[in-house]
Amino acid sequence: LADGSSLAAGGTHTYNVSFVVTLNLEANSTDGGDNIYTECEVSGNGPGSSPEQGLYNKAELDRNDDGSVEVTDDACGDLPYIVMKKDFVGVVANANGTYTVNYNIVVENKGGASGTYNLKDTPQFDDDVVINSGSYSGQASGSMNTTGSTTLASGSSLAANGSHTYNVSFVVTLDLGANSTDGGDNIYTACEVVGNGPGASPEQGLYNKAELDRNADGTVEVTDDACGDLPYIVMKKDFVGVTPNANGTYTVNYKVTVENKGGATGTYSLTDTPQFDDDVTINSGSYSGQASGSMNTAGSTTLADGSSLAAGGVHMYNVSFVVTLNLDANSPDGGDNIYTACEVPGNGPGSTPEHGLYNKAELDRNDD
Repeated sequence: LADGSSLAAGGTHTYNVSFVVTLNLEANSTDGGDNIYTECEVSGNGPGSSPEQGLYNKAELDRNDDGSVEVTDDACGDLPYIVMKKDFVGVVANANGTYTVNYNIVVENKGGASGTYNLKDTPQFDDDVVINSGSYSGQASGSMNTTGSTTLASGSSLAANGSHTYNVSFVVTLDLGANSTDGGDNIYTACEVVGNGPGASPEQGLYNKAELDRNADGTVEVTDDACGDLPYIVMKKDFVGVTPNANGTYTVNYKVTVENKGGATGTYSLTDTPQFDDDVTINSGSYSGQASGSMNTAGSTTLADGSSLAAGGVHMYNVSFVVTLNLDANSPDGGDNIYTACEVPGNGPGSTPEHGLYNKAELDRNDD
């Protein structure tokens, strides 16, 4: 800064020294450091700090310009280094058919000085997932926007070695039905990478992105995402046919197909209820396939209770009844001796209980 500089008696020379620096504590940094910030032992202008700490800087004065240093003075300051991690916590099924989706965001200052940051969160779910409501809690609390981004922190101060935690929650509905009104394509696109690692993309599953502006200057330095999936279990009931038996009875067969069109394993319960014309007597019944057992001759039968079904999986149930139809005046079945045929035979909607061989299956798609 000076070499042989002349200074009059009572005079003063002032030097303003400035450095533009970058601090990088990431695992893939190329600075050759150990990725651990060592802060000043004594921050400021007093003695006590050492080289390789924080922003340690030393000035040396050779007061008579003879090549020998007579005065040394140092100073030390610190930098903040704010990082952020976004995690997918899980999904909880609600009794009304919705799901509560939870995420966790941790903001941490690994530097040696207090810093400020901005933080926002943006859900970019599959287009068939509707956000009904959302909230966040922890370091701050409030409501999440149901579309676009939500600002969780603006100019928030974080002390050296401190951390702030934000819990983000959405209540969502997934509807893949043909008459859904969500504007989606009715095809669920699962996360490419489930969980907290990189690899998932917007419009997949429950993809959610957090963005950190680590010095609150309007520029995002850190982005972290997480992605989870929802199950979507559907069911179809088909009439297979009737086979006459030698003893005058009939064997009536149905097929129930349960399919998970979502991206996560789900659980379900399934019941089957025959509501035949009142002159049809059920002598016996059975079911087979994914599970097997006897059908009740009156009322409902539980075919599955808390059954687990993987994403993309299918369970098949074959339901069979042996029945007798008696329209004679002296029949003991308690019916009116008038056979009421199905309004719409087959598998389409339109028929109602007490018609023909009307049979109903009911699915509880999240076992609640």
